Amino acid sequence: ISSLKDKETNTFAELHVQAGKTPIIALCELGTKNIAKDLVQNGAKDYFVKRQIDEHTLPLLLIYTVKNKRTEEALHVSEKRFKTIIENSSDIITILDVNGIFQYASYSLVRDFNYKQEDLINKNLFDFIHTEDREKAIQAYSKTLEFRDTSHAMQFRFKKSDGTWRNLEAIGRSILDDSGKPICVINCRDITERIKLEEELRRLSLADDLTGLHNRRGFLTLRNLQMK
Repeated sequence: ISSLKDKETNTFAELHVQAGKTPIIALCELGTKNIAKDLVQNGAKDYFVKRQIDEHTLPLLLIYTVKNKRTEEALHVSEKRFKTIIENSSDIITILDVNGIFQYASYSLVRDFNYKQEDLINKNLFDFIHTEDREKAIQAYSKTLEFRDTSHAMQFRFKKSDGTWRNLEAIGRSILDDSGKPICVINCRDITERIKLEEELRRLSLADDLTGLHNRRGFLTLRNLQMK
């Protein structure tokens, strides 16, 4: 615990370094609250007015400060672990504002689509979506923002940095950020190879292996399409 007066505030930086991970509490007089608040902004865990502390309240304040410090450390470890999981995931995770502007893009998007962070952050998601899929994606995004805390699925073609397209399957969910503003978290998976395989299996089911011509199923399917 450190009691700091006006003339001693310049020693706080040195004291903070010496304390290391030990939480610092600033004890102040009634007229020096602003100085104490500045100390909190610069690393002190809290401040208390001397006249409001006695032998009964002091132990409680110490317990509160230690518990608060442990909670912060546990939260930091949890955030670090979560960030590691996200950054090493093969899934693409993005955070967008209400207008579809990238606020965050996971490493998998940068790596697999050959972008840099600055190519994505503060850019609009829909500028990267194929024009044929854009309107459908906008409608799905609007629905996600409207029905908060409910997941919504969508599929679209997303442009790589070289101009080629990949098919993404996405699930979006709207939540509130720390300031109370709505944001959208979207989890995407590249399904390009799956779609190619499905198309190939469909082609094989409709064609003769030897001649490549339509088999009976293929002719029936073609006829039904022409009749629609």
